[in-house]
Parts: sequence; C-alpha cells; structure tokens
Amino acid sequence: MPYYSGQGKLLVANVVNGVPGAFRRLFDVGELTVTADIEVEEVQENESGGRLTSLRLQGKKATSFSFKLRHFTDRNVAMMLYSTASVIAASTATNQVAPNPLAVGDFWRLPHQRVSSVVITDSAGSPATLTLNTHYRISSADHGTIEILNLAALVQPFKAAYSYAAVVNIPMFTTGIVEMWLRFEGLNTANSNEPVLVELYRCAMDPVRNLELINNKAWEGDMQGSALYDETKASDTVLGSFGRVVNLHAAIT
Repeated sequence: MPYYSGQGKLLVANVVNGVPGAFRRLFDVGELTVTADIEVEEVQENESGGRLTSLRLQGKKATSFSFKLRHFTDRNVAMMLYSTASVIAASTATNQVAPNPLAVGDFWRLPHQRVSSVVITDSAGSPATLTLNTHYRISSADHGTIEILNLAALVQPFKAAYSYAAVVNIPMFTTGIVEMWLRFEGLNTANSNEPVLVELYRCAMDPVRNLELINNKAWEGDMQGSALYDETKASDTVLGSFGRVVNLHAAIT
C-alpha cells in the first residue's frame, strides 16, 4: 500500500494575470503543509423531538499553507519582510558628523558598513586628527561602529571620512503583498521516491512570524499565507481554480 512521507523542493514565482514568471528555489524548506478548510452550517429538524441534523450547508472554502524557511538568502529575507533586495555600491564618504556630545565608552554608528581607511577629525578651527586606538577604536569595520576611548582636549562634534564596500540592503515593509505561485516538486519517500507535484496559483504570503537573531540552533522562519481563488483558471478542468495535486504515474491507484 502506498503510504506517503514527503521531501522535495519548493519553488516560488511572482504571478501577473494568472501567469507565473521565473521560478526560484527557496532551498531546504521544512514542514510544508497545505490546509483545505470549509465553513459548514448544520440544520436541525424541528419535528421529531430529537433535533436531528437534516441538512449540511457548505459555505466559504479556503486553502492555506505554511512552511519553515531555513535559508537566510537575500531574496528569501526580502520575501519574508515585504521588501526588495538591492545593492548599495561601494564608494567613499566624507564629513560624516557624529552625535554630539560623545562620551568615553560611547559607540558611534557610521551610516555605512564594511568601512576602511577611516579618518576622524574634530571641529576645532584647525581640525585635529584623532589617533586610532588612542582616541577611538574601530569596534567593527564590518558593521561600521566606532568606540570612543579618549576625548582629551578635542572639540566635538567629530567628523569621519572613509571608504566603504558594497552591501545588500533589505529595508522592511517597502512593498505590498506580492502574489506568488507555489510549486512543490516532491518525492514520496514511503513509496520508492515516487514524484508528486503540488501547485498553488495565487498565494498571498504573510511576513515572517519570527526572526530569531540570537539563538542556539539553526534558524527556521515560520511562513504562512492563503491560496486565493484564481478566476483565470475557473473553467480549466486540469488546473482548477486554487491549486492541484499531480501524482506522476499513469494510472489511478
């Protein structure tokens, strides 16, 4: 008897007018679940004395999905935060003014990351150049963080000039919901890895439910959403209007 235990690849594509664009893999998705739900009203008769159920009316039909996103790629992070990833190109910065005042032990956040060739000056009439590891240290060049060590007779505010390398920037919640086509290219590991295909055509995905930034295990982002009715496929008996399951063998079991 063909039991089911699944593994496989989950791919997504943006959808325009019912047609998917290029697909991309989400990589090593865990616990992919599709849930079909229907609202039901039961009617009880009023003659027998037993209030017996005499009618079952079907109401709203809905399909939802959930999965655990494991790969912290730029495109995955952008998808789960309603954003678009873009590259901030490498360049140089001058006259970056520090918060005023700064005290010994304070940290100064530079506007850019992956910094190098940092030069810090004060605001005296003839600006003094601060000495690295005497007046300040670079706490993290990757993060662009300066720690103040000694103020001496320096005049604030301080000003920084530096070079910075390219980074990928993903601002949160800068786009609306993007409808996606979900395509699961699965294997039934309980039945000799027989292939199975599941597709949902118009998926509205919620933002990530948890972004655990400090943890003691590999991160998994809980993703969920709803599959919407696709009127462009309402008369398509092969695709249906929400999604489909395709068992990739030739005869009905």
